Amino acid sequence: EIQRKLLPRIEACHAPVDLYASSRYCEEIGGDFYDFFLPDEHHPLLSFAVGDVSGHGVGAALLMAMVKGVFRLSIEQLRCDLQRLFSVINRHLVEHSQDDNFMTLFCGQYHPQTSRLVWNSAGHGPVFWYRSTTATIEELATTGYPLGINADASYVPAQGIVLSSGDILLIGTDGIWEARNDAGEMFGTERLRQVLASHVEKSAHGIHQKIIHHLEQFTGTARQEDDISLMVVKFLPAHPLVCQPDGQGT
Repeated sequence: EIQRKLLPRIEACHAPVDLYASSRYCEEIGGDFYDFFLPDEHHPLLSFAVGDVSGHGVGAALLMAMVKGVFRLSIEQLRCDLQRLFSVINRHLVEHSQDDNFMTLFCGQYHPQTSRLVWNSAGHGPVFWYRSTTATIEELATTGYPLGINADASYVPAQGIVLSSGDILLIGTDGIWEARNDAGEMFGTERLRQVLASHVEKSAHGIHQKIIHHLEQFTGTARQEDDISLMVVKFLPAHPLVCQPDGQGT
């Protein structure tokens, strides 16, 4: 219950994005997390993130809670500086976790007035970008290796891209594409791309639900071996932002 309350729960707000996210842990608690910060009069950017702490269970959950606190405090102070944000989180992980603990993290920042997206990705991927103008799916590049390995690592954000109405970002954790069925076959990233491509006309919630449905059909009765988190962000200029995180953690 405590971990579930760490995940954001916002019913409605105003910005040109449709967003839906959820986490489902393979044990009662886990190491995945997501978060987002809405534009306001002081900070015009929409920030959103998905992270995955190595391992699962109590140890991963404690690290996740620490990162969540550092992330929320830091982004409120450093919201427009992704490089410093990642450096702060990285140093905390190096100082307060064991040698075999690390974390992948994707954080994007979107400026509604310019439709420009910049991001940092500490070994987190693939992150899929559906381009509505060409009806193609690309992968956003990672910008560094996972956090918590080297205290002196530098995380320089990507150059950025300009998004169009109808573009979609799909940000998941590896519990999705590494999920296996009873025969031991992985779900894989290609199936994930195909589900996204088949449902781009749907809302963020609709796309999210289709992916989870296909994943559940594929895995059947096989045991969930890793935490699963998924965030879908659909860019809709001049459209209300619908933020509907589902932090059930089950």
